Amino acid sequence: MKHITVDLGNTLFDRRLPKIPVYQESVYQLFRDAFGVLSGHKYAGDKISVISYIPLGAESRIMFNLCHHHIVPRLVNSADVHFCYSRKSKGVIAAEIGSSVHIDDRVEVLNAINDTGATPEKILFIEAYDDRKKTKPNFKRYHVARNWEEVGAILRSLE
Repeated sequence: MKHITVDLGNTLFDRRLPKIPVYQESVYQLFRDAFGVLSGHKYAGDKISVISYIPLGAESRIMFNLCHHHIVPRLVNSADVHFCYSRKSKGVIAAEIGSSVHIDDRVEVLNAINDTGATPEKILFIEAYDDRKKTKPNFKRYHVARNWEEVGAILRSLE
């Protein structure tokens, strides 16, 4: 059984709100793709947890979106939703809760997992990859997925 931790932050919360609706079609499609892949693994016996970097005070808005899209309780229990206020903390939380696979769109988060001494498999979700900090990924240290179909294939290969 795998414990899959995933950052769905950019899918669940658009920092430009309320100017841009969170349910815009491109975001919603990405969300449906993620839900489809992850729910298949949940029903196969894997545990799914969400770890999300959010602005302080946004917890209730994120939980509303998780419930609205049926992530809670269909995919994860509310106890398996973890919020943090720095990106590097996502890696620390993943290590603390025993993640065996972590999916994130930021190299700095995957590197932070290495810094904790934990050794879960890491998937860099390149479709959402944000290179603002110009951190160059070391592709030998991560599995790389360009979409949720590729994430699913990587997860199946780890069984």
